[in-house]
Amino acid sequence: MPGVRSVRRCSRTGCTNPAVATLTYAYADSTAVVGPLATYAEPHSYDLCEEHALRLTVPKGWEVVRHEGEFSLEDTSADDLTALAEATWGEAAGAGELLYAHFSHGVGCGLIVGVQLVRGVGGVAAELGHLCVDPAGEPCWCGARGCLELHASVREAALSAGHALAAMCTAVNPGRIVLGGELAELGAAFRDPVREGFRARAMRSLRRCAVELATVAPWGGALGGLALALRESPLLARYPLPAPAEPADSADAR
Repeated sequence: MPGVRSVRRCSRTGCTNPAVATLTYAYADSTAVVGPLATYAEPHSYDLCEEHALRLTVPKGWEVVRHEGEFSLEDTSADDLTALAEATWGEAAGAGELLYAHFSHGVGCGLIVGVQLVRGVGGVAAELGHLCVDPAGEPCWCGARGCLELHASVREAALSAGHALAAMCTAVNPGRIVLGGELAELGAAFRDPVREGFRARAMRSLRRCAVELATVAPWGGALGGLALALRESPLLARYPLPAPAEPADSADAR
């Protein structure tokens, strides 16, 4: 079911302008990151209008990293941002190709290919919820029939999700699939039948693709906005850096 987007307001006292950016503080790095507006209000982050996003100042010794493109109310979806967060800090950290699937009142998806977020023309790439899993099924609001979003029971939804993910993997061949959303909070009760459905329909060469639960919830949107801003900054494009390798002699000493 499509959601209804309500306009959020700037969190600065006395400001009633629409929010177009999300501010997140990375205290460990003394950095304030002003990224695209997260689709949902996130804990420990602040919505800002364009004026306050551009005029933000920080204490001496801190750095401000700003999203380099124009701020927009419809910039990046929560699923895209969570996919980016998972690929940067979560279950799939370091994976170049990742498919993030969100299962709640609807079904969303975010796709990372070559460590880059894939939005597609019009921002509707990887519409997992509207892959057909039952050609003779009920009509969907999108105009098609038998879409994954229409399946109700948890096991039925999980098996159908696995079938749809197998079809999508044939097209994009990710290294890892990460499951998020309210249904994923059921843990193995949801993940295991998704795996079952995936392996039943996936090509033999794709069955080794890991299907795991998300690890960045409930801060996926804010962390994804942070990751997006950091990746688009020339100074911080390689953040976070991998941990340095431990010298061989120190490892032997233990």
